[in-house]
Amino acid sequence: MQWCNRWWLVAPKEVCAIDELPKNWGYFEVAGTGNRLYRKKQAPLLEAELNLSFIAGLLRRSTEGTIPVSTLWNEVDKAKAEIRVKFQKEIDDAKKTLETYKNEVGEFEKASGLEVLASWRKGKELGEAVKMVLDNRVGFDYEIGGLEKELEKLKALNVAIKANLKL
Repeated sequence: MQWCNRWWLVAPKEVCAIDELPKNWGYFEVAGTGNRLYRKKQAPLLEAELNLSFIAGLLRRSTEGTIPVSTLWNEVDKAKAEIRVKFQKEIDDAKKTLETYKNEVGEFEKASGLEVLASWRKGKELGEAVKMVLDNRVGFDYEIGGLEKELEKLKALNVAIKANLKL
């Protein structure tokens, strides 16, 4: 109480009688909906005895559990460095993947005779054609089927020629 300008008791309704309070105490009653405060007795103004020890104690207590700014900045710098390392690894991995894709596209272009970027406007059609070949829907089976029909025609023609020569 010696360091305060006023001293109050805050209590629920009818906890104490006003005439029971010491003369240098005030009284707020907590009552009603929302627990409103009602001043029942004004606390008189007291002379606080502030001294440097008391103020120093308050300041010490106010900094307990706080982190020095320099520590915070060190942690921020450390986190930034970790993020840079992480993203640099992702960037390096993406560059390697891009190089691999470039090499594979280059090999495809050499083998197919197509320039992928020049053919890209018809990328869907090109992709569908490649898929057909990979699915064996076009290729040797198709060619052989057509050749077999032609061979049957040649055999029939050969038979007819032989038959004509014997006449």
